[in-house]
Amino acid sequence: NSRKPEGTEREELNQLKEAFDLFDVDGSGIIETEEIGKALEDSNLERRNPIVFRLINELKDIKGAIDFDSFVNTLINKLGDTKSRFGIRKIFELYDADDSGTVNFDKLKLIAKELGESMNDEELQDMLHFIHIQNNTESNTEISFEEFYNVVSKKYINK
Repeated sequence: NSRKPEGTEREELNQLKEAFDLFDVDGSGIIETEEIGKALEDSNLERRNPIVFRLINELKDIKGAIDFDSFVNTLINKLGDTKSRFGIRKIFELYDADDSGTVNFDKLKLIAKELGESMNDEELQDMLHFIHIQNNTESNTEISFEEFYNVVSKKYINK
């Protein structure tokens, strides 16, 4: 793919490169998967960014070495996409770390940021309240996967 990334995409790619470089201690352009666990412990990433920590920690299961392209592709596959129910579920599950089946306002705000949405707090609160009223849910402070899927699929799949 010879297309040059633009704006936010380039920034995300730079962030991924920085993360990759943390694990590529010898600068060879390759990460040995055996070294990921030790590097994760040393990086304090679990406390700073638990979502990225979980994604990178799962890379330890890959056999052999990982170059930057494989690193990016693996993380993108793990993150999911907004074009399929499976991809949307992957995104939701990243933020539902306690497997409660719901995400709260703070987690929803992170998801919106990840998806490139520029919704402010009031708009997110309004959306949660609308979903609560529309679906007669117990809470207007959390959203279930089905509710999340309905919102995301209307926005991204049915364009």
